[in-house]
Amino acid sequence: MKAALIGLPLAAILAGCVPYPVNKTLQPAARLQLLDQRGMPVADAEVTLISRNRFGQSEHLRQTGHSDAQGWVHFNRMAEWRVETSMLHGSAQYLWNWCVYRPGFVTWQSTPEGDRFNREQSVRLLPGASRPCPPAPGE
Repeated sequence: MKAALIGLPLAAILAGCVPYPVNKTLQPAARLQLLDQRGMPVADAEVTLISRNRFGQSEHLRQTGHSDAQGWVHFNRMAEWRVETSMLHGSAQYLWNWCVYRPGFVTWQSTPEGDRFNREQSVRLLPGASRPCPPAPGE
């Protein structure tokens, strides 16, 4: 009986099935400055910050803002407490990507590999045909 009391929790720990609390960042605090080719700010651009789950690549969260007169758009950190369990692939991890749409400029998207996500950067938009950012799945 004593061996079962010790063995069962030990097996659960080794299997990675023990739940634990974690404050998970769903979206980091981030800001992006938009400039034209001459280095002048681009106001009123639609900027979308997209959060995806690393393992399923499913979109988890999407927030859109607009650049101000200086070309900046700011996003606040969003986090939530969750209960997770360790699995073979690890815990839930998120990747973030930018998408910028402004008529008169080529639509700009950051690399889909969110590991290289830059939380604060300036981007030079190129003049040209624009298309809206891709819609969220199911829209």
